[in-house]
Amino acid sequence: MENNSEFLEKNGYLILENFVSEDNLNKIKKGFEEHTKYIRDLGLEGISGPEKNIANEKILNYCPGILDIVNNKSLNHLLEKYLGKNFKILNIYPTISKPIKADANDQRNFNKDESLCCYHHDQIGKQLKLIIVLHDIDENQNCLEYAVQSHKVGILDQYIIKFFNFFGFFKNWDKSIINHFFLKILGRNPAFLKEKTISKKFKIKQVYAKSGAVFMFDTNGYHRQKPANEFTDFNILRKTIFLDCAPEKQLARSKIRMKFETINKDLYQKMGNYFR
Repeated sequence: MENNSEFLEKNGYLILENFVSEDNLNKIKKGFEEHTKYIRDLGLEGISGPEKNIANEKILNYCPGILDIVNNKSLNHLLEKYLGKNFKILNIYPTISKPIKADANDQRNFNKDESLCCYHHDQIGKQLKLIIVLHDIDENQNCLEYAVQSHKVGILDQYIIKFFNFFGFFKNWDKSIINHFFLKILGRNPAFLKEKTISKKFKIKQVYAKSGAVFMFDTNGYHRQKPANEFTDFNILRKTIFLDCAPEKQLARSKIRMKFETINKDLYQKMGNYFR
């Protein structure tokens, strides 16, 4: 029987049910709502940018129980085995997600074919996105759809990357390079693949979980928010906390990374090794 580490390495995703204790979960939920009010009072609800990132990192002040989750021995060992001994947390942020129709003209979609409801990878290389589930996520309410094993870098890709590395190019590149060039030549965004292409090549896993679960996936793999359907209740919002965890080598070259300078000093001292 596969253990969690082997399963994650093989498939690119992992669900840990009932991972957060009831007491800690209730405290995190309470802190989440208080932080949501804080964001609303600042007038930052529904927008993005540097100011919002600074406000989002304060979720740690409102939900210090996140530290207990990260420091859990079994989870910590899992992250170290997958990302390396000195893995780093690039970002921690709360999310309140609404259901989206596949053809929605949402302001976050930079064109009709490239949206949250289209399969994509995060263009960062090896990274685990760890999600703390605050309210039940079912298959019809914003669940994650993940292309199983799409996180793996193929043998031919590895040889081509080594060839470029020999000449000093594509250092620390740890995702598919063939697909990247092919889509670039076609004039398409290399982070996105069409649903038909994904469905032919990979098995699709719908990742949903109960409140108190923690699940994670390698963002090198193709994933999307499942489009709304006839069973979707548009009045239900998905409330979660995301942690972006990556190998230490990506700390310096990461384009999107929180500084965590505004969190409680005592908490920063306890978590500092994850940030720097």
